[in-house]
Amino acid sequence: MVQISFLTLLIYRAGLLLVVVSDQNTLRLEAEPGDNVTIWYQHSLTDPAYITWFRHQNLSLPDRLACQHYKLYSSPSLCHFVPQRNRIMMSVNSESTSLIITGVNYSDSGLYYCIIQRGNIINFSNATYVLVTDRNETLFKSSNNNIRDVPVFFILSVMFGAVIGIPTSVLLIILGCRKQHRDDNGSKVKEVEQDGDMVNYTALQFSKKKRPRNSEYSHIVYSSVKCY
Repeated sequence: MVQISFLTLLIYRAGLLLVVVSDQNTLRLEAEPGDNVTIWYQHSLTDPAYITWFRHQNLSLPDRLACQHYKLYSSPSLCHFVPQRNRIMMSVNSESTSLIITGVNYSDSGLYYCIIQRGNIINFSNATYVLVTDRNETLFKSSNNNIRDVPVFFILSVMFGAVIGIPTSVLLIILGCRKQHRDDNGSKVKEVEQDGDMVNYTALQFSKKKRPRNSEYSHIVYSSVKCY
């Protein structure tokens, strides 16, 4: 139970109070359409108080369902500012209060809680989440979720494998291409060096040889001398 100050009481009376209840304080209750649902809260009242039950649905202001004024020496009376509703019954005593919803339907799903107002202090009860649903439909959805778990896990495994494997494969291909490129460049350099050696060798073989100065002529020269 949580106590709220007088400032919060003013906000509550303006209809702007937004209540957030943690999961550990929330009771989940499932019912089928047409069932009767009873929500019960235990307390200890030693002073007169106003007990009001609320229903809070998605993105809406709290809806006041029922209210009674608890008195010490007389029976509780209905609050004049909260109209009575069909299918909703409320009871209160010094030790507990309860809310009964008869013939529930899907529109009755929501978060239920009560507040106890004593003077300028408000106490909030623990919340109960009521879910009106077809149990056969719930079982069918649950089985479908279990069936979908395997393919979803398989798809996620394949996706993660692809995310990891594709970059690795691309990296290996790039490294292989670089290595092949280096090998090709090395072989080309060796071929160029070998071709240069062959050119030099050929130049040495076919270069013109200079005739030595002291070489003798093989031709015979005849000359005649006339004497007088």
